[in-house]
Amino acid sequence: MKCKIKEINNEKVVELIGNLTIKNHTRIKRKIESLIKASPWIIIDMEQVSEIDSMGIGMLISLWKLCKRENGELFIYGLKAIIKKLFHYVNINNRIPTFDNLEEAIIKIKEKREIQIKNEP
Repeated sequence: MKCKIKEINNEKVVELIGNLTIKNHTRIKRKIESLIKASPWIIIDMEQVSEIDSMGIGMLISLWKLCKRENGELFIYGLKAIIKKLFHYVNINNRIPTFDNLEEAIIKIKEKREIQIKNEP
């Protein structure tokens, strides 16, 4: 599993490449956690993730919760059909916003951040 961090349109995008499984989730989680602590608004690109197990799913939920605690948000895009089905079956898609492409994710993350800024005292 490779994890590349990019900035696209002023948004942090984490590109995951490979299988997100028990073998590698801890290393990837630590890397993304440090990014979240610096900036809790994250988009995860899963276009090149072909397999995910329960540890990978748990990692994503944990990262989403961390973003929420840090007053941010975690979005995911580019799920393969089989992973999208899995997300639906385990009801993750009702917690973590998922999108078909990066453009949709960027638009939504900017909208949510603007709403949060307007609602701050």
